[in-house]
Amino acid sequence: KGEVPDYTYKPNNPKELIIVVSDHLKLYSAESGKKWYDTLEYFSQIYCRRILNLKYGCAVINVQQQASASESIIFDKNGKPIIENTYPTTHNLGDITTTQRDATIILGVWNPHKYGVEKDTVAGLSIDYAAFKRKGMPIRVIKPLKNRDGNEGGTLVCWVDFKTRKFYQLPKTQEGIDALLSN
Repeated sequence: KGEVPDYTYKPNNPKELIIVVSDHLKLYSAESGKKWYDTLEYFSQIYCRRILNLKYGCAVINVQQQASASESIIFDKNGKPIIENTYPTTHNLGDITTTQRDATIILGVWNPHKYGVEKDTVAGLSIDYAAFKRKGMPIRVIKPLKNRDGNEGGTLVCWVDFKTRKFYQLPKTQEGIDALLSN
């Protein structure tokens, strides 16, 4: 257990970055004779981290959902929702939380519309989520939850075009956001 097989791979273009995506981990089946949890832990530690990432230099993206219980809205003593409690965290990864140990970077993607959040202030900018949704521009907030290589700060607010499956970053100024909404 834990031994890395000695496979040989030579890239035909050393500047090329190979990206391996697993979407999503819950869909994997247990290996013969193993429990599902043990299979996923081995997959994350050995195949993803040691072989694909460290040995061959691939970028590995493992998509994993948050635990259902962590997606519940919690209210304060005045009955107002505590928005921060709905944000993704590494502690609330669904089904298998140990995969975070193998990751170099973890990004949390938060959907304000799911929780009925109409407005919020992110990175000093006032964002009217409801106005973007009315314009057919649903918002997603992407936040680094872990970064072995540096700072975990820096929230990215995007609108999503589901027809083209593209994310577009919102302008970094209040004037830019207001102009985007007025078009």
